[in-house]
Amino acid sequence: MRQHGFQRFLLPGLLCASMGLAACGGGGDGSVPGAGGGSGNTYVSGPTDADSATVSLQGRNLTLARGTEAGLEYLSHGGLTRSYVVIRPQSLSSAQPVMVLLHGNSGTPQGMANIARISELVAARQAVVVLPEAVDARWSEDPADSRGIDDVGFISALVQRLRATPNVNGQKLYLAGFSNGGAMVQRYACASPASFAAFGVVAAVLRPGIAAACASSPARPIAYMLGTLDPVVAFDGISGFSSAATSVAHWVDAQGCTGESSEALPNAALDGTTTDLTHYTGCAQGNELRFYKINGGGHAWPGGTFQGLSSSIGLTAQDYSATEAFWDYFGAYRN
Repeated sequence: MRQHGFQRFLLPGLLCASMGLAACGGGGDGSVPGAGGGSGNTYVSGPTDADSATVSLQGRNLTLARGTEAGLEYLSHGGLTRSYVVIRPQSLSSAQPVMVLLHGNSGTPQGMANIARISELVAARQAVVVLPEAVDARWSEDPADSRGIDDVGFISALVQRLRATPNVNGQKLYLAGFSNGGAMVQRYACASPASFAAFGVVAAVLRPGIAAACASSPARPIAYMLGTLDPVVAFDGISGFSSAATSVAHWVDAQGCTGESSEALPNAALDGTTTDLTHYTGCAQGNELRFYKINGGGHAWPGGTFQGLSSSIGLTAQDYSATEAFWDYFGAYRN
């Protein structure tokens, strides 16, 4: 019988670590339909003799830091067997919070993990990060998507799996996403706000149709990070998508926030961008909403690795790490 969950990685992961940088098989049953052709029960461990190294997971490069490991899990939903990547410390002494992170259009979990430097967060903060894979590399964040992919249901099934998994704190589950993944975060936050304790969005705005379909005011904290010169997601809005201001205002109004204050974050990197952070306070259930306005920023994950030429995606803010900022922000909240 195939086992699922993080418990599979404990002893084998330590064995891999003792051998240095290695890939180990856990009794996989070959190619899994609908999951990208990867082998089941596959995991890899980070190096023992270097700070980080590139490993292969499902035939894709993944950067792992010392003391971390990554595994590939499968979950059946809606007639499809789908995969997600788990990146976690090689040993855990207690139940940990989990961030679920959604990649962008045409992306992969491994690529998103590399861009966001996830293994560095895992190593430094004892974090657990789960990165699911979209069907055909695109999340069905648009309710009018004709493919019939139930990504809301898939994410809900993943939440149920996580809550039943040892070493996971089911009251501290968080959902974040980039671009198409960030749009999916907003659709999910409207559809099932109680599943996660907080949400994070990078380079994505809210569809008016999704905002109109929100059945209630989702009393969950949410943080936006949006670039003013994003060539893909227009900061001031475009047909079918709200502006950055309208997107943020939806959540501020829905949660009845009464306070507002702004600060300029330190411009340490001198990378052509600056960031103004607005805090919205006095919100429902004591939440604080946040809006990182990245002046001069493009279609990029702040603090991330190379994401494309600036001529095509714009500038990547390097004054702070979106990954670290989300983790710190999320930590104040629980279901």
